[in-house]
Formats: sequence, structure tokens, C-alpha cells
Amino acid sequence: MMLKDSQYKNLMEEVRGLREEVGRIDRDLARDRHDLEDFKVQMDSMKSEIKQLREALMANADKVKDRVTDALEPVSKEVVKLKDVIQKKKTLYIFKDGFIDWVKSKWMATVGRFANEVKKEVRG
Repeated sequence: MMLKDSQYKNLMEEVRGLREEVGRIDRDLARDRHDLEDFKVQMDSMKSEIKQLREALMANADKVKDRVTDALEPVSKEVVKLKDVIQKKKTLYIFKDGFIDWVKSKWMATVGRFANEVKKEVRG
């Protein structure tokens, strides 16, 4: 079967169109490969930065831990001493409203009883 000129021209146009389409696809793929390589480089860079950041955070955490331990060491020693003193005491008084208020209430009660006794003897 022999192709006519118009069929041949149509077929050649289709082939050229396919070539152009393949060329565009090839350029797009090349651009995608280039972008993917850039992305890989950026990811490697980010991995390195994250690793350095983790190391810095761990170093800071260790420094903070050491400083807190150093700062709390004298306090913990004093707490142990206070605990020993409290355990050696026979009685520990804890005043709800404060020591001064407690003394006033006890003194006023004593003064009040004394005043009542004086009144009884005077009336007596």
C-alpha cells in the first residue's frame, strides 16, 4: 500500500510532534534531576546542621545539670544538717498563726484568769 502525499505529510507532522513532546519531557526530566540533586545537597546540609544542633543541646544540658548540682549541693547539705537537728529534738512546735500571736494568746489567757481571781477575792 502506497501512502499519498497528504498522508505522508500528516504522518511526518505527527512524528515531529512526538519528537517535540519527547524533547519537552526530556528537558523536564533533566530539570527534575537537577532539582533532585539540589534537594539532596540541601538535605545533607540540614542533616549535618541538625547533628551539630543536637550535640550543642546535649552539651548545654550537661552544663546546666552540672551547674544545678553545684548550686544545690550546699542547700542539700544544710537540709541534711537540719534534718539531723530536728530528729535529735524531742519536740517540734509549729505555730499556725506565728509565734508572736501564739504568745499573745497564751499571755492574754493567763492575764484573764488572774484578773478573774483578783475580782473574786475583792468581791469575796
